[in-house]
Amino acid sequence: MKKSFLFLFLCLCFSISFAKTTTFYVATNGSDTNPGTKKLPFATLIKARNTVRNIKKQKNDITIYIRGGRYYLKETIVFNETDSGKNDHKIIYKAYPGEKPVFIGGKPLYNWEKVGAGLYKTKIDIPDDEFYHIYENGKRAFEARYPNEGYLLGIKKEVENTALDFSINPVDIQDNFTFTQRSRIYLWAGNDWFSAFVPMKSVDKSKGIIKLRDTLHLTDVNKRSPRRYYLTGIKEALDAPSEFYYNTDTKELFYYPISKDINKSEIVIPLITSIIRFVGKQEPVKNIEFSGIDFSITRFGAYFTETKNGTHGTNGWNEPANKEGLIYFENANNCIINKSIISNAGYNGVSMVWDAQENTVKNSEIKNCGFHGVLLSGYRATFGSKADFNKKHNITNNHIHHCGKLIGHSAGIFIWASGKNKITHNEIHDMPRYGICIKGQRWGGKFGAESNIKINTGEVVTKDNKWDFVHSRENYIAYNDIYSVSKDSEDNGMISFWGSGKNNVVYNNKLHDITDKNVEGITMAVYLDDAADYTTVENNLIFNINAGAKIYPILAKGVHNSIINNYIICEASNKAAVRNVTQYSEEVKGHIYKKNIIYLKGDADIFSIGTWNDEKFVESDYNLIFSEKGNYTYSVENKKLSVGDWKKEFNGRYATHNVYENPEFYNVNTNDFRLKKDSPAFKMGIKEIELNKFGIQPIK
Repeated sequence: MKKSFLFLFLCLCFSISFAKTTTFYVATNGSDTNPGTKKLPFATLIKARNTVRNIKKQKNDITIYIRGGRYYLKETIVFNETDSGKNDHKIIYKAYPGEKPVFIGGKPLYNWEKVGAGLYKTKIDIPDDEFYHIYENGKRAFEARYPNEGYLLGIKKEVENTALDFSINPVDIQDNFTFTQRSRIYLWAGNDWFSAFVPMKSVDKSKGIIKLRDTLHLTDVNKRSPRRYYLTGIKEALDAPSEFYYNTDTKELFYYPISKDINKSEIVIPLITSIIRFVGKQEPVKNIEFSGIDFSITRFGAYFTETKNGTHGTNGWNEPANKEGLIYFENANNCIINKSIISNAGYNGVSMVWDAQENTVKNSEIKNCGFHGVLLSGYRATFGSKADFNKKHNITNNHIHHCGKLIGHSAGIFIWASGKNKITHNEIHDMPRYGICIKGQRWGGKFGAESNIKINTGEVVTKDNKWDFVHSRENYIAYNDIYSVSKDSEDNGMISFWGSGKNNVVYNNKLHDITDKNVEGITMAVYLDDAADYTTVENNLIFNINAGAKIYPILAKGVHNSIINNYIICEASNKAAVRNVTQYSEEVKGHIYKKNIIYLKGDADIFSIGTWNDEKFVESDYNLIFSEKGNYTYSVENKKLSVGDWKKEFNGRYATHNVYENPEFYNVNTNDFRLKKDSPAFKMGIKEIELNKFGIQPIK
């Protein structure tokens, strides 16, 4: 009897153990005719996905271990709702312990033939010619580029078609240059806000005109000339390592490799624009996780402008038309990317588009992407007030850097019409424009029948309900470490808002070290741009914002914004600690500025206010302000005011309890912003910022 009981007990334990450890395996030396065991693994992720899909009753988490090695893909791996984890269980695709699987969205090129000093060629055998970069050992190579680095400058002159005719200096085009259907221009058209990468229709050297094949996102490409540009896809410009030229007639690719021995390098041609796609058909795909995997190399298209003819159609001002991602979520909920590396995306590293909720990217590295590191993109206002379907994502503890390699207005994290997201503990650096950017809808003071923004649902937008249509709201941007951004554009902040919805929070971020830029213009750490309303900026540390023609640590427009308890270190190059202006018929009122530490190293104003009305400031008080030079000035409508004049000007409404003393940081010169025990900040109710919680935290 005891033996029988023991036998039954052991059987029960075994069945419970088995129920918790359903596993399959994928390996580069496997076969899709295998059963997917450790000894006999599958060869492809698609076979593993299909096997899991056929499990009708999921009783536990299912783990697919992926062995180390390089997996070259000629098609995207797509997951739909039939691949979801069921009954609250997950499907986990995971690196085998101690090994490194790498999924590559292309195939290696072989059979290189030397045809000149350092120049090689090979035949291309793929179904189409829609590739514009190749990759050598993970480094992106361009079609022959002119100039090899930096930009040429256009010139200002009259043209026949302002939308298509770009004016250049004829001496900048070499006499021997020939142009083909693959020749393209990279152009900062009209301003230094948005770049474009588009084919050229013709080049008339005698007239100094490059005619674009199609229009861009604005009607005057020469506005604010001289405009920066460079050219690619020119055979005669093939003259430097990491450049190639592709002859579409002979299918031959000519390449100057970076390495001395091309046969020891891995040179990959991209074949797909996404590696992984989570896309539900009739309902969301759910509960899938990828962990510990490298994903690298996808395609970029022939034509790129910000709002027109993109991978996702044509959109209104400021909405990305190119939403494609190396990892792409659409109609997807509760899916996770963890401890992974995402690199060399043609477009975005990760895109969560349209209907997508509660997805997570954590503990990962995202780098060298063509466009944004992470894009969260929901439904614009025209879809109506109820179209709040992109939200509650968690982007945390990631290292996002060196993105915007193909498009110069890129962000580490870009949020369009997406809300209630948690963007926390990320380290973001080396971006051409933004660190983090949140955008939505600007109304320009026109509503109802007067507005050119028409709502598809028939709803009428009014001054009072306009925020109901803006879904980029209630985002929590906290504990991020952002530096070395805004390197190739202007009129932006390290954290920027434009047309955003209510109740976004910027809390306890470290924003620092903008020291070099390719253009002048305006530079900010925090930028509450047009129609950025009801935003709280609290407990942030800002220092060494030190490049640009006009520099303001904080520039605030919008209504009912609160700037509270920040440490603002105003460098000698800065114009003012805080700038406040009204533009584009958008209201600016109801601002609160209190309990901030403002440390002035030069002659900057404390506040610089463009135009004044009595509704602009609700409160401005209890700020601790110190000038190393002893200069304390405010500027209102270009009129300089002393501290005493500032109080008198507004009948004592503001600055009654401001204190103008040294805040007693440990050492400003070494960026040690701990407060000493005798700091006057404590008596004023100013709280210490959590200086040890910025950026990436140890994984628990």
